This record gives sequence, structure tokens and C-alpha cells, in this order.
Amino acid sequence: MTVADRLARSAREVAADWGLTLGAPFPASYSFVAPAGDDAVLKLQPEEDDESTHEPDALTFWNGDGAPRLLRHDPARRAMLIERARPGQDASSLGDDEAIGVALGVGRRLWRPAERGRPYESVSTPRSVLARTYRYTATCTITTCCVTANAGSR
Repeated sequence: MTVADRLARSAREVAADWGLTLGAPFPASYSFVAPAGDDAVLKLQPEEDDESTHEPDALTFWNGDGAPRLLRHDPARRAMLIERARPGQDASSLGDDEAIGVALGVGRRLWRPAERGRPYESVSTPRSVLARTYRYTATCTITTCCVTANAGSR
């Protein structure tokens, strides 16, 4: 059974247990995400996705300020019922400048010091996904800038 099949089966079970009616799943690269009525979304994450382990904690921490509210959570099945974001526009339809502006605005709303005792992983730890991504991005950006600068000086 594929990961997608396993998540879809689990989603049907969670929906039945929670009395939800699911709509057609949204396109998702790794999780199962589907509307659950008009105002909520059911999201299930595979066990293999360690990057999403603390997503429910983060949604609880933000409590709807810049992110959807977590309405219900089943840690054993890695299932979350989340407030549906409206209007839910796909950012890929925006131009680069507008998309960056939206992302920065959301980032400003989400940024706040983490409370002590929260389970979040620090970006300073070597195994941190964010730290690895940042190092890769910074390396690529520096390389690109150097190549561009050198090409422009010839």
C-alpha cells in the first residue's frame, strides 16, 4: 500500500470517527488534505514526515493569528482538523513581488519568541531541516551572486 493510499484510508476512518464529511482532496505533495465541510480541513501527515511533527503545536501557539486555528488533533493518527483558510488563493498565481510581499506580511504576523517548554526544534541544531535548507540556500545564493558578479565584470 502506498503512503497516499494509507493516508486516504486513515482519513476516511478519522472522518467517520469525528462525524465529518470529506470533499475531494486538495492536491498535496506529501500529506492528505481535504475539505471537511465548509469551514474546516482535515489534514493527515505520514509518519515518515518528521518535518511536520510539531505543526499542531505551532498552530496551537499561533491560535489563528496569521495561521489557521487547530480545531481538533489526534496525535496517534497524525490527524488535524484545521480551520479552513479563506479565500485560500494559490500563491503560485501571484507575481514574484506580490507573493514575496504576502509571505513577508504573514511572516511578520507569525514571528514571536517561542515560549519555554515548547517542543520546537532550534534552527541552530545541525539536524534541523531549516538549518540545512538555509545553509543550502545561502550557498546557492552566494555562488549565484559571485557567478553573476564575475560574469558582469568581464
